[in-house]
Amino acid sequence: MVSGARKKPKELAKSQTLCAFYDFAVSRISFDYFGFLVMAEFARTFHNMEVLHLVLVPAEGDGFHPNVLYDLKQKEWRLRNIVIPGLALIPGRTQLTICSSRSQAQEIFDKVRDPIFPERYMPDAPVAKWHCSWTTLYGALGRDVQVLRSPAQALQYIKNWADTQKVGRGVVSITIRNASFNKHKNTDAKIWAKVAHKLYEMGYFPILIPDTDIALLDPDDCFDGLRFMPEAAMNLELRMALYEFSFLNLCMSNGIATICHYNKYAKFIQFLSGNYLVDNLQTEDDTGTPFGTTQPYLNHFQKMVWRQHTVENIVSEFQ
Repeated sequence: MVSGARKKPKELAKSQTLCAFYDFAVSRISFDYFGFLVMAEFARTFHNMEVLHLVLVPAEGDGFHPNVLYDLKQKEWRLRNIVIPGLALIPGRTQLTICSSRSQAQEIFDKVRDPIFPERYMPDAPVAKWHCSWTTLYGALGRDVQVLRSPAQALQYIKNWADTQKVGRGVVSITIRNASFNKHKNTDAKIWAKVAHKLYEMGYFPILIPDTDIALLDPDDCFDGLRFMPEAAMNLELRMALYEFSFLNLCMSNGIATICHYNKYAKFIQFLSGNYLVDNLQTEDDTGTPFGTTQPYLNHFQKMVWRQHTVENIVSEFQ
């Protein structure tokens, strides 16, 4: 038998579970994971199966894909606070296995019947399918990849909070990026503080979500008088619920924008930043779409904007 080939006992009935292997040997410990997750859920519905079974497969060494941006502590945090809870954003039936070794993943693989995801995956020849160009391709073919949803309880918590606030014409979330890596993509605090104040003057209720890296620190002085929700920075379910509840969401070129992309009920404007505004080739390689365009699977209330971040540009796009 070829190494990695699956055993298919004839006596087993057809499985109603799609097994999806997210293998850290070839897959990132980042928000790119959600590209994989929505493609796996699309495969589950395509094959008319009842349950999505996510199998997390460790890489050799520290267990994660090499990434100079994060140390081991950050990788482990992202596993516990992005990847694992991210499965809750799939509205259907799911299950999760966190393998302690690649041999354990092989044991699971040997017992699985077709189909699996990604197609042609084997633990000794792993296949990656997380890149956003896959969802761009499927969107261009008219397929629905916007499968993420806020859990009902998280949405109820946000509604309970909103009932105690004077939200005026509606909540507008602003997601701040202030990460310790790729700093050229970070938010200009003074510009976005002015935008938030302007939205408040227009009768809206701006709520700012700080970067997770600094969520527990005091905001810059330029944000005085504005409301922050650090809870949404630390809890993925609350974050998604706030995005669904808000009248509109404003975000930049940060990984968290990914979950808005894959939720048809999260109305947003994403302002591209960093190299995306100046390097056409990198932009097209990273997004899978021509420079200056919007992903084909987004709807009328979701937009990508390729303009410099000025107060005037941001407010005009909002209007």
